[in-house]
Amino acid sequence: MSQITPISECKSVEDEVLVVMTVCNEKEGPSMGEACESGKNDADGCPQHLPQNEWKDAWALFAFLLTVGMTVGWGMTLPIEDEISQSLQGISNLLDCHGLGGVKAAELYFGVGVGIPCAGISAMLSLLLLQALPSAAIVLSTFLFSAVLLMSSAMAFYKSITPTGVTLAVLGLLYPCWLYFVRSRIAFSANLLATASFLTRQVPLLFLIPAMLTLPFLGYMIWSLLVLQASVKRGQYNDCLWTNYIFGLTSIFSIFWAANVVLGLSHVTTAGVVAKWYFAGSENMPARPTWASFQRAITTSFGSVCLGSLLCTLVGTFGWVCGLGIHSGNEFIDCSIACIQDLFVDFFKYCNSYAYVEVAMHGRGYMTSARRVWRLCQNCGCSAVFNDALVLTTLRVMTVSIPVLAGVGVALFSFSATIGSIVCVLTVIPLTCVLSVVSAVVRSIFVCFAEIPEGLEASFPELHAALMATDYGFASIHNQEKDDTPV
Repeated sequence: MSQITPISECKSVEDEVLVVMTVCNEKEGPSMGEACESGKNDADGCPQHLPQNEWKDAWALFAFLLTVGMTVGWGMTLPIEDEISQSLQGISNLLDCHGLGGVKAAELYFGVGVGIPCAGISAMLSLLLLQALPSAAIVLSTFLFSAVLLMSSAMAFYKSITPTGVTLAVLGLLYPCWLYFVRSRIAFSANLLATASFLTRQVPLLFLIPAMLTLPFLGYMIWSLLVLQASVKRGQYNDCLWTNYIFGLTSIFSIFWAANVVLGLSHVTTAGVVAKWYFAGSENMPARPTWASFQRAITTSFGSVCLGSLLCTLVGTFGWVCGLGIHSGNEFIDCSIACIQDLFVDFFKYCNSYAYVEVAMHGRGYMTSARRVWRLCQNCGCSAVFNDALVLTTLRVMTVSIPVLAGVGVALFSFSATIGSIVCVLTVIPLTCVLSVVSAVVRSIFVCFAEIPEGLEASFPELHAALMATDYGFASIHNQEKDDTPV
């Protein structure tokens, strides 16, 4: 049972940190008090472990609102109504000519009627499976992914695509070998995965945040595309040519920025809930933890989310522009350069996801959080990479395999491949959302445990003991640095 005082009145996760460190001081004496020395300040100049409720990175928030406002305002000066009517007319003509691609109405209705409950059942069974058999899920997913690679390699050899076949065969053989060499990390990742699945089932509102944010984003994306189309048409007639092109490019950039903001808000909200749970325990959680975390994400932490999303968008745009200029004449060189660019973009997004956890956990600015991520990498970077590799492989295999199995089963039962395809599509969408939340929860717990393992000892001593027993050879930040000094 948790021994932390209820925190329903706390305004930020830093309150929970203060309470936890107080409990740890009472348990372990002055040695733990070094982390709470009153004379030290954090990187932002604020006292350590105190609520930091001021707005962070406000300039990034202003820039985001300005970019979105420019797109919305410019669209109001364009004949958007004509673009909407023309687009609707084009969709109507397309449906009249091709219908639904040969899909009968009865098949469509039956597929939707079966697909929706299948999606819910698949998501729930996935969480139960990850909670009950996390180690088996990790091992089976790795071998299943290896088998798929080997089958793809055989298909490539059959079609005389030798380089691709060799590459896939090597990767297919390396995955089981890699799993063998990191077998000591499976138990640690399994504990995190089981805990994340349990917490995800306990706080189902975490699924609604991405859906709630996706709806306005879709509306804004449609509006931006209509603005882009109208701007291009006006530019073709040399009517304010440069102005239309500038606003058109702004609308495109704002779409990708807004998409990254939606992902960032979802991640920060999830991380905030996990931090509350980590420090307070299940029994002392506030009445509406998801809403409280979401409020912080869209207020004091919104600027940090906008800054991280801006950097992700700029890095992705840079990689895309560089990809357009790759024409060396050698396919191998072009492919290698494109692979390196993709790895760089993915690495930045990977680090950015950890920065969001720091933003939610401490309420600090983005740059301070990024420096803390760098310190995290220095102290337990290998542990983080191995853990994410095991967990993400498991979740991705489940995201693909479960909808495919559901679709094949329904297709065999109904004797209709069309119905099976509809069920597969309807299952993969919510399952992707659910398992992405699980992934965010795993990373959030990892960061909390790496920085303040005593917090978990106070709230969940059994889980703390299990993680400490399976965390072979990877010391946490807290074990190396007893204070919260700036990076």
